[in-house]
Order: sequence, then structure tokens, then C-alpha cells
Amino acid sequence: MRFIKALNSSWDILEPKVGELDIKNFINLLEDTYISKEEALFVTSHYASALIPLEPLTKKKVFTRLSRDEAFNYLVNNHACLMSIDSSYYNSSPHTLISFLIINVGWWIRDYVSDYEDRGSEFHIYPFRPGDNAELIIKSCELRTLKELLGKAGLNKGLNIYMFLDEALNSVFTTNWASDVRDKYVMLLRELITYLISKGILPIAVFYTRAHDVRRGLLTLRRELEDKVIDVSDRLLMNKLLDRGERSQLFYVYSRAITNLGIHLVAFYLKVAEGDIVRVEFPYEALDDVDTIHKVVLSAIILGNGFPLPMIRAHEEAVITYDLRRFIDEEISRRLKLPSPELLMSGKARSKRWGLV
Repeated sequence: MRFIKALNSSWDILEPKVGELDIKNFINLLEDTYISKEEALFVTSHYASALIPLEPLTKKKVFTRLSRDEAFNYLVNNHACLMSIDSSYYNSSPHTLISFLIINVGWWIRDYVSDYEDRGSEFHIYPFRPGDNAELIIKSCELRTLKELLGKAGLNKGLNIYMFLDEALNSVFTTNWASDVRDKYVMLLRELITYLISKGILPIAVFYTRAHDVRRGLLTLRRELEDKVIDVSDRLLMNKLLDRGERSQLFYVYSRAITNLGIHLVAFYLKVAEGDIVRVEFPYEALDDVDTIHKVVLSAIILGNGFPLPMIRAHEEAVITYDLRRFIDEEISRRLKLPSPELLMSGKARSKRWGLV
């Protein structure tokens, strides 16, 4: 089989090879390298992103063997309300007769004290013109939907409300964008974070990453170690360092994309299971609540059988399924008075979708 042959020849460079001694040396260097939360605000790095240690390298255990019932009861006793917002989109290609961008913003809310629950989604449809940036339009839609949602939600006072977001608040993925587009995106993100905080809601981003930001943070503070520190991903390092349910030390998030635009974040890594490491980011202002945030995120993950329940539910509402995409094509074709949705597409697009019969 051609794939197996290619995989056999490439496996040695794909499989991570980091020795126990290398990891141990890395950990020893990290143990003694950290700065205060006040100093972190003035850090600059020669990297586009880095995680700056704010604590000694110690394991922070929090009920690592919690049952589903215990996780649920913790949220009730903490007067917690969990919510999440997510979006998906379907846009036309250069092979489509008309240009459009269809965005579906989904949400889920659960008040664990009163047992109030709400979920749903809202569609937004735009013409998609040359030069338009889908990410900017999507972020604007999320912000608009969020304001409308919270304006009518009627949540009880006295709740501790947490908004789970399926994205990297550090916005490092925008580094290669044109600077004006990147700044517009970050300003929208800042508006979203500021709005949530003004409503007494703490935004928490939970996501997977292939970053090497812990190493970058260490070398930002101790550049003389450049040749002594192995190049290891955060995920591999934390998998070695943490036990299930534990969080890492707290880090300040340095990101060239956001630092000069007034967004300050902190983060930790959380081990869900062997090889399953998530990064958790939240506003700097809440860093003293890190242990509570750890417990809330871990409880949500346990209730979601490995991923935060609010994010699962919001995604269920937001996803634009294959069947829905077919319906969209059919409806647009009907309105254009085309006899078949296939005629929306060019011959090339039809051949790629259905092949040559």
C-alpha cells in the first residue's frame, strides 16, 4: 500500500523522541525560573508567543478522581452558571454562481442552582466580497448574538458565571495577517472580553495547541540557555509532568498579536487523560481565582466525558451539517430558478464533489 510505504519511510521524523534525562533537565531549569505577576506585564519577547512562568513548577492537585455526581455538586455548591458560544460557517467558493457567507452562532446556558437551561442558534447571512475576512465577520456576529442573548437571559443574581470559548484568546494565529486586519480582529476580541467582564461573566478559553510556548517563555527570561534547553512541545512536556486532573503552574501569556492592544491573559495546562492536554486561558484580572477556575473547568470536562460540556452543547447548536449545506444549496438554487443545485457550481467543482461517472 502506497500510504504505508510513505509512513514507514517518514515515521522516524514524526515520532516524538525526547529522553527522560532531557525532560528532567528542562524541568529543573523551569523550577527556578519565574517572575511576579507585576513584572510579567512589562515582559517583551523575541518570540511571537511565549508563556512566562508566574509560579514555581509545582503540581496543583484538585480532586483528580472526581465522579460525575461530585463534579455536578461542586458546580451547584459554587453557585455556578456555565455558558458557551460557538460558530460555524458555510461560504461559497470561486466555483459558485453567487458569493455568500452563512454563519450559525450557537449557544448553551446552564444555571446549576435553579436548573435553568437554554440553548439555540442564530443564522447570519452576508454577501462575501473580494477582500472580506470571514474571521472578522464571524467575531462581529458572535458579539452581536452574545449581547442579544444576555439581554434577554434573565439570569439570577449571585451566580458565578463562566463563559467557555473554543478559541485561543492569545490570537497568535493572526500573526501572519495584514496588521490592520489583525488589529481589527483583536479589537473585536477585546470588546467581547470587556463586555463579558462588565456583565460579571468570566471568559475562559479551553483549547488544544501544538505550541512550544513554555520553552519560549523560559528562554525569554533566560536567553543564555538557548543551547541547553530541548525543543519540546508544551503538550509533551505537560503529559510527562502532570497526573490526570492536575494543572500546571500559572503563566502570563505573551502574544505579539494582543500585548500592545490592551489584552492581558494568564494560562495553565490541564491534563484530562494520558496524552490529552488542554490549555486554559483567561483574563489577567482573575489570576488570583486560578484554583477555582481549575475546579470549574475540570468539573465541566468530567460532565462532558473528556471535554467541557458547555462547549459540546454550543457546538451541537452551531454546526452546519452536510444535510443542512445540501438544503442551503437547494434553497439558493430554487430562488435563482435553477433546475438543480449542481448548476450553482462550476464543472470543476462538480467533478471534485461527485467524480466522473
